[in-house]
Amino acid sequence: MHKNWNYSNKPLANLESLFKMLETNEERLTYLLKNKRKYFKTVPVIRKGKKRTTYKVVGELLKVHELIKQRIFSKISLPEYITGGRKGVSYIDDCKSHLNKSIIIQEDMKDFFPSIKEDLIAKAFQYYMNFSPEVSLLIANLSTLEGSLVQGTKLSTDIANLIFLEEEALLSEEVRKLGGIYTRYVDDITISFESEVNNDDISKIKLMILSMALKSGVRLNRKKSRVLRNGQSKIVHGVKVIKELRPTQKRKDNIRVCLFNLKKKVIEKESVMDVLTLYFKIRGLINTLKQQGDKNHAEYIKQANQLVAGVDKKEAIKSIRKMRKVKDIRKLRSLYSKLKPLGYTSKSVSAILDVEYKTCKCKINN
Repeated sequence: MHKNWNYSNKPLANLESLFKMLETNEERLTYLLKNKRKYFKTVPVIRKGKKRTTYKVVGELLKVHELIKQRIFSKISLPEYITGGRKGVSYIDDCKSHLNKSIIIQEDMKDFFPSIKEDLIAKAFQYYMNFSPEVSLLIANLSTLEGSLVQGTKLSTDIANLIFLEEEALLSEEVRKLGGIYTRYVDDITISFESEVNNDDISKIKLMILSMALKSGVRLNRKKSRVLRNGQSKIVHGVKVIKELRPTQKRKDNIRVCLFNLKKKVIEKESVMDVLTLYFKIRGLINTLKQQGDKNHAEYIKQANQLVAGVDKKEAIKSIRKMRKVKDIRKLRSLYSKLKPLGYTSKSVSAILDVEYKTCKCKINN
């Protein structure tokens, strides 16, 4: 088997070399491990109507994670078929790999991050990077919560990309021999073929995926397992992968609903900040449509800007003058950015916004 990954740094042979890399000592790391729970803060996220818990790491442990990412993970070169968590690569690149194909196979891994356990992570550092057992275990301990990987930290995806490296190399090679393309974006596996593939070969590939997952303690989500053939709608990561990338009709309908709600908020003179919150949500949705190849994104932006222009000028100026109460320069910049669309209401409001910002900025700096 051809090794298609590489760690370019010298392996960490002992704890002293790890302490030096992390700019700390045994006493501080022992303290962090003993009090680890307080450095992991929950971040509730609602996606597709379902609530899930993600985490962010704070304080001293965050600095440790940043150094691990910078001095260990930045030195790892991964195969191109791993598209999640790689700098300059996104789900759009993953989608482009599967444009205009006859067959698409999709598999999703259930409860992916919490299924990846501390001992498996330690083995990955030891096996793929040749770190000593004690170094591997300590890094794994610093990276996990209650023995499992969690979603949302700076290291979550980097670590998740390690665990399948060897098995995945075999799987991708088997797919290549059959004339297909293999990619994995975090917990989503996609395989595509330009021409028909017999059912026995498809079954073999699916069995290899199942075996790879089970060896790492990960389960597949059978509800999301698909084999899409010619004549069926082919969607990868919520994007149509036909001759060109195209967003789904559902995404476009969502934009139209949001624009309608924005118009309603402006007409009913709801709070300026509520209007702006929805406006920025719409701009984010439009940006996603643009990435996915939508041809009408400029028209949607124009509509959103025109609707914000309808905000009552007096209320807009009242909101702008709230900058006067801000005493921190970073908060002032943030508020100014949020208020910027109010400039669409009129040239005079735009001028007031800029003057107020410059005046407040000078007061803070002086």
